[in-house]
Amino acid sequence: MAKIDKDKKKIITIIFGILLIIIIVFLLWFFNRKFDVTFDFNNGDKEETIKVKYHQNINEKDIKVQEDLGESFIAWYEVIGIKEKEDILSDKPFDFNTKINKNIRLKALYETKVEKITITFDSKGGSSVAPITINKGEELILPKNPTYAGYTFKGWYDINETPIHNNALLEENTTLYAKWEKIVPKKEEKISLSLSRNTLHVNGIKKATATAKVKNSSGKVTYSLSNTNCMTINKNTGDISVSSNPKNCSNGATIKVTAKTPSGKSATATIYYEKDLALTYDGKTYTKDDKASGKNSTFTVKANQNVSWNIDAAVKPSYRYTYKDYKNKTATSVTGGYTIDSIVESGAISKITTDVKVTATTKAKQKISLIIKQYVA
Repeated sequence: MAKIDKDKKKIITIIFGILLIIIIVFLLWFFNRKFDVTFDFNNGDKEETIKVKYHQNINEKDIKVQEDLGESFIAWYEVIGIKEKEDILSDKPFDFNTKINKNIRLKALYETKVEKITITFDSKGGSSVAPITINKGEELILPKNPTYAGYTFKGWYDINETPIHNNALLEENTTLYAKWEKIVPKKEEKISLSLSRNTLHVNGIKKATATAKVKNSSGKVTYSLSNTNCMTINKNTGDISVSSNPKNCSNGATIKVTAKTPSGKSATATIYYEKDLALTYDGKTYTKDDKASGKNSTFTVKANQNVSWNIDAAVKPSYRYTYKDYKNKTATSVTGGYTIDSIVESGAISKITTDVKVTATTKAKQKISLIIKQYVA
């Protein structure tokens, strides 16, 4: 029994010794680990990697400073990640008092030297524009446009006639030249309107033409009427036509014709729709060709508007006669008659009658003829 206990103790001692050796080996390995510290001197083009023992600082002799890397060197920054193939750096420079417990990558940052360029402006006679200085490759913000009396500013151009606009990227000192366009005073637009005739009627002349003459205008003239009850107009040609069934036009109408340019300049003229022609004789009104009779050797016929009169014998008489000549007289009324010169036939004649034709014609060529059986003697 004593021998068995002694063997057990021996086994336990061996196991404990092995465990102790493993622990010692692990501790020796753990505290003697080394980590890679990579220095990126020039954006990946030049690197250097050193080994640093666990929980130790980077040796000062391994740290390159401004004297080694140049005046533009700023500091070392730890690379904490990569995004879209670009290194993501820590917010602050790396603290070389940091104990190293992992592989790290440090990147050198340098002050970028910005080259300045000057943009000079030649206003070519316009108001002066001061030169500006910007960073090379920076977007150009153009100054306020110059002014030049009698001209419109068209933009800035370089020596090669290339237009230079806002946000242009220039790489060197540049002179820009103003381009101007002379202001040509706009000629006054004029329009006048004439009519081929200014009176129309459904029972007479039914058509007229409005003609516009324009100066210093382009585009088509359009025509219109102030009232389309009695007549219509072609808006493109100016042709005017009496309506086939004029509405409310028996008493005539005064209508304004307008011609207008595309810009709105207009001219007007007046055209008249004549009132329906009527004649009054011996108290009766006639609106169409008709016959009447009178007891006097003279007669008076009145029209409801100014007309051209014509008076003649309706039939050829069998005796010689004279009459007052009112042919082509223009008036609202006319008086006429016949007088017997001599009797051709033999025998006594107590009463002679003759037919007198009175015709009235308006300016629009309305026409009414009235045959009056007149007692001459």
